[in-house]
Amino acid sequence: MNTDKLKSWKVASKVLLVAVFGLLALRVASYLIARYQLDSPLIPKETVNLISNPHLYSAGFLAFFGLLAIWMMTARKYLGVIIVCAAAILLNQFGHPYALFSNILS
Repeated sequence: MNTDKLKSWKVASKVLLVAVFGLLALRVASYLIARYQLDSPLIPKETVNLISNPHLYSAGFLAFFGLLAIWMMTARKYLGVIIVCAAAILLNQFGHPYALFSNILS
C-alpha cells in the first residue's frame, strides 16, 4: 500500500474519531441539560427519565464505538476505524429520533 493512501486513511480516521467523540460530548451535554431544565417538584422523576435517558443511551453507544475505534486505531486498522466511526455517526443520527437505543436496551 502506498504511503499517500495510508496517510489519507489515517487522516480520515482521525477526523471521524474526533467527530464521534464530539457527538458523544453533545449527547452527554443534552442529557445534563434536559435533567437540569426539568428539575422541578411538579414534574415526576419518571417523566424526566423518559425524556433524558435516550440521550444517555445514545452517549453510551457512541462511547462504545469510540473506544472500539481507538482500539482499532492503535492496531493501525484505519479502514476499520472509518467503518466503525461512520456506523456510529449514522446510528447516532438516525437511531436516536426513533428511540432505537432505548428499544435495544429495554
